[in-house]
Amino acid sequence: MKAQPLQMLNAADLELLRQHMKRVSYPRGAVLIQEGVYRRALLIVRSGSIRVERLLQGRPIVLAQLGPGEVLGDIGFAEDRAASASIVAQEACEVDAIEGDAMQSLIAAEPGLAARFYHSLAISLAQRVRAGDAARIAAAAGGAGGPGETWPRSRTGNISVRQIPAELGDALESFEHTMLASKQALRSGAPPDTEAARVGAACDAVVALLRTYTRGDALVDIGYSDLLAFRDPGQIEAGVGDFIFRETYATFMLSATMARCHAKPRGFPDDAETMAAIYRDEAEGDDWLGPLIDRWFLSRPLCRSRRAGVQHVLSVLEEMAAAARGGAGPAAELRVASLASGCAAELFAFFERHPGANAVATCVDLDEQALVAGARRAEGLRLGERMSFLFGNAVPSEAARLSLGPHHLVYALGLCEYLADEQVVAMLDLAHQTLLPGGRLIVTNLAPGHADEELMGNLLHWHAHHRGIAEMRALFERSRFAGQPLGLDLDEARVSLIASCRKAA
Repeated sequence: MKAQPLQMLNAADLELLRQHMKRVSYPRGAVLIQEGVYRRALLIVRSGSIRVERLLQGRPIVLAQLGPGEVLGDIGFAEDRAASASIVAQEACEVDAIEGDAMQSLIAAEPGLAARFYHSLAISLAQRVRAGDAARIAAAAGGAGGPGETWPRSRTGNISVRQIPAELGDALESFEHTMLASKQALRSGAPPDTEAARVGAACDAVVALLRTYTRGDALVDIGYSDLLAFRDPGQIEAGVGDFIFRETYATFMLSATMARCHAKPRGFPDDAETMAAIYRDEAEGDDWLGPLIDRWFLSRPLCRSRRAGVQHVLSVLEEMAAAARGGAGPAAELRVASLASGCAAELFAFFERHPGANAVATCVDLDEQALVAGARRAEGLRLGERMSFLFGNAVPSEAARLSLGPHHLVYALGLCEYLADEQVVAMLDLAHQTLLPGGRLIVTNLAPGHADEELMGNLLHWHAHHRGIAEMRALFERSRFAGQPLGLDLDEARVSLIASCRKAA
């Protein structure tokens, strides 16, 4: 949490504190300090780990996970009030503790100790405020830093009316006629299953139009059709996408999932609720056509890829849990950390399939709503002691560095594609620091040229960094994983690259 706790105390001060402290052992789940309860005590973690958590909408959200050498309860001496957060044993731990009265006696008896102690408290408080501000700024910006524009670009003026190919306009009119005919058939009692193929084919045709008219020679021809417009190829490409978007928007937004991706209510197109809908794979939408368009979208390669990522991590969890069962003691407990965890579908699926698995998981996210929803679900499934939900940024900075205990598996599904290269490297370094020797990292990133790239960018305004094998390999070589064997494979939908690497044993 900080580089050096109580950093203004000298060696004699620290030795004096140790002489008056009592070492106490706590089992996993024990509450050392309860939120809302007054206890003035200074605690130093000697072994194991603890978590600092606060209730949010009645559910415990973790603010930090801390290990040996960390000091807790120090701010309580400055505030002299009930605890603003709980301190809970993340695992069996030993803590050195000195109660408030004993500490006050030492401060009164030792000249200079009071000034050094309260100076240390001031520094500690400033560090926490700075870290909290950094996390809140990242959360307000929509996460750990994304590739999209801070302000959405204008979707008008990128193409002149003369630059819209007549055959493109005709094709979009045909799309609308087809969808209207399908709607009328449904209203007349036609079974949805009989119209699903017609709706799906019409939607596929729009994606094909995007691919045809936003590439290569088509852009050159469109540019030459109105030389006085002075549009560069990038502008023309955007303009074609804008035109198709405007002509089809009202129809595609009948799909519940597509509408949420486009609206981005939590700042990202694939926030926790959107991803939960994609994982459920149950079509929803408005009017007669909405559910059929939603079924089409949920069956697209992009959505299949998101579900494939969940299944891949689930299979790895099952493989590693089976291997851990052969061990003994703490090593037999599988420790997992999910960065930008969202709805944590793979973790819930794992615990539901394997209720007796000796595993614990930490879900890290900047979306408090996602954390609360996860904590609520974990409580309902009686997983409160096996899943913790940590508010934090998976991309460390000088102002805020995520503190996680040692883990066997760290993974991030879909996070890298929202990060600049430098941020990806910082995240990889954090994962390396978090992993035990021999531990495994899994990350995914959208691959360039996949079947839904134009659909994402033009119809959903869903912008992300697409990276190929060479680009991903270069990022790992810039990180602490440099020199380690790296597995890079496309998922079954051929949309995302799955990268897997181990920390040197």
